Amino acid sequence: MNRGTPRIPQTGIRQDWPPLQWRHHRFGLPPERWAALSGQVFWITGAGTGYGRAMALCLAAAGGKVAISGRRAEKLQETLSLLQDFAPGASAIAVPGDVTDPAAMTAVVGQIEQCLGMPGGLICAAALPQADKGGLTAIAPDDLRRLLDTNVLGQLFPARALLARAAPAPVALARPDPTDRLRVLFLTSQAGWAATPGFGPYNLSKAALNSLAMSLAAEIAAARPGADIQINTLSPGEAGTEMNAQSTASPFAIASLVLALISHPPGGPTGRFFHRDGQHWGFGYQDPWEAPLL
Repeated sequence: MNRGTPRIPQTGIRQDWPPLQWRHHRFGLPPERWAALSGQVFWITGAGTGYGRAMALCLAAAGGKVAISGRRAEKLQETLSLLQDFAPGASAIAVPGDVTDPAAMTAVVGQIEQCLGMPGGLICAAALPQADKGGLTAIAPDDLRRLLDTNVLGQLFPARALLARAAPAPVALARPDPTDRLRVLFLTSQAGWAATPGFGPYNLSKAALNSLAMSLAAEIAAARPGADIQINTLSPGEAGTEMNAQSTASPFAIASLVLALISHPPGGPTGRFFHRDGQHWGFGYQDPWEAPLL
């Protein structure tokens, strides 16, 4: 099944909100959804640059407690400095860690819990581009492993570390327990639906990520039927990040859609796919989500 078309018109999903005017527009969120983010703990991987940095700033602006992680400590410190300019007085910490190391991710979750509390939201924004156009038949094995380690396993390990610390709800629970609430968001790419010659390794990594997110959501829904856990995937498109420095779009373009998903009340989508402009997509056997996000 290819990408789906949006079945429900989206309202409030815009890509051009001026970031520094967030007090007035709340990135399109209704007041109650915006207010619900205040005081929650959020963990963002790959937050030293690009989309991860932008999302850390947005969540801090909403009053969230923000934990950022990545491999480059200096970039994380840059984000922390910008965060205090963007949302003075925000509660935030930097916890360096390699997303491809499961033990490191377990340690990161422990440190976040000790300093801020247990995260109720995770945005997996760490990713690597394909270094060359060698394609599947020419890419060096070490380069392929590095790409798959970061873009696939580096998304699973943070989520698995966090899910392992969240207590499962009783199977017999008829309705979601508000104390067992978690939102996980993976950032994918349209490459996950593509077959671009020369970029097969990157396409493969993102298609695998799509399958990972969909499969993980189904596993968690089956294992914890009483829990309010939503695991979804967002294709952010291109913006002026390290991976696409030539783009003139802002990394804040994904803010409305990210915040709509991360703030969604119980009964929302899980194992679904979205684009930053509000489109609901399908992947494999998974149909597009059929209800509005706002």
